[in-house]
Formats: sequence, C-alpha cells, structure tokens
Amino acid sequence: MESGDATYEDLLTMLKTHYHREESMFVKAQKFMNAQQGAGEGDCDFLLRVADLSRQQEIGSSTRENAIRERFALCVAVKGLRNVKVRQELMAKPDLTWDKLKATLKARARAFEASAVLGDKCSSDDVKEYITRA
Repeated sequence: MESGDATYEDLLTMLKTHYHREESMFVKAQKFMNAQQGAGEGDCDFLLRVADLSRQQEIGSSTRENAIRERFALCVAVKGLRNVKVRQELMAKPDLTWDKLKATLKARARAFEASAVLGDKCSSDDVKEYITRA
C-alpha cells in the first residue's frame, strides 16, 4: 500500500501494529500479584480488575487450573483491599470463596449507600449488621 493511498484508519492500524508490545507473562504476573485497590476505586471495581488480571495469567483452562486461578485471585483481591479492617475480617473467614467475597463486598457497598441516603438515621452498627446478613 502506498502511503498516499492509505486512509487515516489504515495509518492508525499500521502504527498500532508496529508499536504494539505484548507484555511478557512475568509482567502480567507482577501486575496481578501486586494489585492494590486504588484511591477512589470501589470494592466491586477492584474485584473486576483482579478478575481481569487473573484471566490474563497463563495457567490453563482445565477445571483444576480454573480453581487454582480463582484461589490466586481471591488471595490477591483480599490482600489488595484498601480497608484494613475489612481485609482482616475477610482473612479470618476459613471458608471464604470468590462468590462469598463478591457478595460481602456488594452488601457492604449497598449498606454504605443506604447510610449515605439515610444520614444520621443509620448507625455504623446498623451497617455492620446489614453487611453480616449478606
């Protein structure tokens, strides 16, 4: 293709192809293992990011390998949570699974949204009770 015949989209595609660098498995693993919840990043958004990073790991796709991937993702997600108290409570649960983690964090988010709406009518004990019921 002559450069004079190329459209903007063609040139953009050529540049992206030329400069695209695939991350090595070591870089992907480093990003995954060191994932930390960012300032302003919600708990559920962080879980989605950890899940995405876990899918990028070259572990395999068998049932056993998926179970290993989920266990790693669970550990990374709990370790990376900003809230130390929540992290410690989750670490104390011997039967914590990815699904239970998602449910707990979703309930926590709903409880804090409710407390913001209700203002002073909702105490921190009410929020904690709501969280533990989920």
